Amino acid sequence: MTRFFASLAAVLLLAASSPAFAQSQTAKSAGVNLLSNGGFEDGGLFTPADWDTTVAGVPTVLFYWEPDMKHGGARSASIVNAGDILPVWHNWNQVIPAAGRYVDKDLELSVWTRAAQLSGRGYVMVQCYRDTVTNYAREKNISREEARKAMGYKFADDPQLELGWARQYFSAETSDWTERKVRVYVPPTTNLILVRCGIYGPGQVWFDDATLNAVPARTPAPITLGKNLLQNPGFERPFDAWEFSMPPTPGAVIEPDSTNSHTGRFSALFTASQHPSFQTYQAACQVFNARNFSGKRVRFSGWCKLENVNDTSAYLNIYATGLYGVDGSLAGDALFGTIDWTYYTVEWDVPKDSYTVWARAGYQSTIGKCWWDDLKFEVLGDSQGAKKPTAAKATSPRH
Repeated sequence: MTRFFASLAAVLLLAASSPAFAQSQTAKSAGVNLLSNGGFEDGGLFTPADWDTTVAGVPTVLFYWEPDMKHGGARSASIVNAGDILPVWHNWNQVIPAAGRYVDKDLELSVWTRAAQLSGRGYVMVQCYRDTVTNYAREKNISREEARKAMGYKFADDPQLELGWARQYFSAETSDWTERKVRVYVPPTTNLILVRCGIYGPGQVWFDDATLNAVPARTPAPITLGKNLLQNPGFERPFDAWEFSMPPTPGAVIEPDSTNSHTGRFSALFTASQHPSFQTYQAACQVFNARNFSGKRVRFSGWCKLENVNDTSAYLNIYATGLYGVDGSLAGDALFGTIDWTYYTVEWDVPKDSYTVWARAGYQSTIGKCWWDDLKFEVLGDSQGAKKPTAAKATSPRH
């Protein structure tokens, strides 16, 4: 019997020293990849299995299953976009099934990316939704529009709700294979999780070796009252920290401007080359997955300059999503006309049970020019009752 156990121990020791055993242990420690075909290795004639593409109806974009450029394995996924007339986020995407299993956990996404001739921005992201309509559409293998009508929802009362959002942009014109990572908390009532790998604007991007792991949720970082929580608030660096909310209006842009700034070298210029056929909005936003903002009072402030903004306006606003749905501050006292740098501020009480908070510098998109600069988003303390947004002239140095 002693000889048997000695032989068994030797076999186990030999197995533990083998490369296969080491790889299996590494996989266990790294967690289970929730993405199917994350390396883009499997697929049909032209498309990797288990990944979908957005459909924009523009001829300038090409989705390509790439055999000649890869980080690992034999293939990667690529997007080439040759135009920027319409602001569109083209992407490869995958839905994570049974999303409710990951509530109260964090999701960590890692994707290896590469870029060439990129004048727009590539990105990787994770989104958490409460969206019974999309789940029903997937179950019945019908379009989301058909599912919404079958469930008796009108467009105006569509129940889709974004609950968690994490995106990392990259904008260097050329970059070799680089690992990009994002992490997001999965809020209660989430029933749909989306992973996207995409491009906004012209250029070519490649994606490979994508992994998504569910891990224990991190405790939110302590709040420092009065601290500016925005990244790149003066727009001095590339806009990778900023989300853009853009209308489907040809020629609508948000871009850095070195000819006008409140301080520093740059500001963010919002403009459009034509009048839209209906009211549309542009916004530069930052989103905070900060569930500890619930029940807090926050302030968003900054400096705005306008030129020939005669039939539209500019504003700052804050909104949040949570178990209750969507709520937000009013964009009262909006700015319009032709004005020099003007200080604008809005305060708002974040409702309890909030999971994302958005700070938005906005412009009702049309012909004219709007500049924003030196923005600040801060937590003031506990909720104390709302105040209306205010705009007032103030003296400041100009550069």
